Amino acid sequence: MKTNYSILILCTFTILFASSLAQTQTWYTIGSGASSDTSGEYTLTSSVGGIAYADTSDSAYSLASGYFQGLEALSNENTVVTFQPEAGWNLLSLHAAFREMKKDSVFQTAVSSAYEFNEGYRIKDTLEIGKGFWIKFDTASLLSLSGFMTEEETIAVNDRWNIVGSITTSIASGTITALGTSVVSDYYSFSSGTGYLAEDSILPGKGYWVKVNGSGKLVMKAGSFLENTSISPAAMKKTTTTRSISSLLKEQENIHYLSITDVTGSERTLYFSGSRTKIDPKTTELPPSPPSGLDVRFTSGRQFESPGGNETVHTSSIRISNAQYPVTVRWDAVQEESNYQFKLTTPETSSKDIPLKEQGIIILENEDQQLNLIIGSGVAELPREFAVQQNYPNPFNPSTVIRYQLPVNSYVTLKVYDVLGREVATLVDGMEDAGYKTQEWNASSVSSGIYYYRVTAQGSEENVWNDVKKMMLLR
Repeated sequence: MKTNYSILILCTFTILFASSLAQTQTWYTIGSGASSDTSGEYTLTSSVGGIAYADTSDSAYSLASGYFQGLEALSNENTVVTFQPEAGWNLLSLHAAFREMKKDSVFQTAVSSAYEFNEGYRIKDTLEIGKGFWIKFDTASLLSLSGFMTEEETIAVNDRWNIVGSITTSIASGTITALGTSVVSDYYSFSSGTGYLAEDSILPGKGYWVKVNGSGKLVMKAGSFLENTSISPAAMKKTTTTRSISSLLKEQENIHYLSITDVTGSERTLYFSGSRTKIDPKTTELPPSPPSGLDVRFTSGRQFESPGGNETVHTSSIRISNAQYPVTVRWDAVQEESNYQFKLTTPETSSKDIPLKEQGIIILENEDQQLNLIIGSGVAELPREFAVQQNYPNPFNPSTVIRYQLPVNSYVTLKVYDVLGREVATLVDGMEDAGYKTQEWNASSVSSGIYYYRVTAQGSEENVWNDVKKMMLLR
């Protein structure tokens, strides 16, 4: 008879088979359900902690037959591990195995649930080695716990963004092995003071965002704090060492930066260029927004923007979240002959063009003030014809950006429809100046599927344009 188990236990036990000698080892069960045959006698020779059974002190527990999904050997060495959470939200992970893996047992001073990410956030009551999570504390503290070292971990990851964990020792992020997938981003840690930071090393107890192309596994192994000679898809493909995207952006010529600081002193940086660079903007996508703390990115979700394809002008809106206003935007080292500008818009006034020359500062008084960054050689020129671009990203979840251009001042409507032709959103309905336009659609309130967006612009009775394009929301 096959028996399915849902277990997460840490124990020392003896495995007895008819044709082999007994072996005693510390093990950590992984997963749940049925897998390979474990027929034979399993005698647990020490107490069994965790969620599967009550502690049995030194009494034996026999499993005559059945199925475990898997058992992972851990070091017999018991060690003291520490966590140093800061006040507010933290991105953490378990870097050792404990006899009790419940969140409430490990993090007794936390003031929130633990939230893992699996195509969306969900509460995680029982924590797992290798999986990162968000958790909140009222005050900064130092937590010390006794656990069993884990020096190697295989972590299942899903397509796109994942929060992964750590092991008991520090390792270089570039030495993590990808099985059945490829890593297409940096590994990002989080601090409320600095926001997301690209990291070269994985530290015990920390959680990290990472983006992969396709589901697969990541393998972390102790002793891997070596110079990395692998090629990172997120970095320049011709380099011989893995470099974080952030460090490459700072070193590249013709790349300029914007510094955004709120009234608390929290600062974030965006980058832009009017020319082609060795860095593909798609590789600079930031992880999903954190639950708190200043977050700044282009509406594409990226940290860096530049013209692509045959574009001579590229317009990107800047999205500022969780800010304490007023917010200061600074720029520096922009060549005077370069063509860059901000378009500042508010609900009360018409848009204002602000050239970016050498150094400068803009103060945003409230969240209603919006900034569009216009970059490229044709900033001073108006479009010669009406055009609608394909939304990006596509497919998307949950937000996408729609761009279009107006050769003259026009009355514009931008509406979204489902496959049955029903209107689901109106993004624009009013007069707009001639120029290059950007609109973001957040589709978090609608279901997955195919949608159509239609842009209609009327410059005069004789000049009416419209275009329709298809897009896909994929959760």
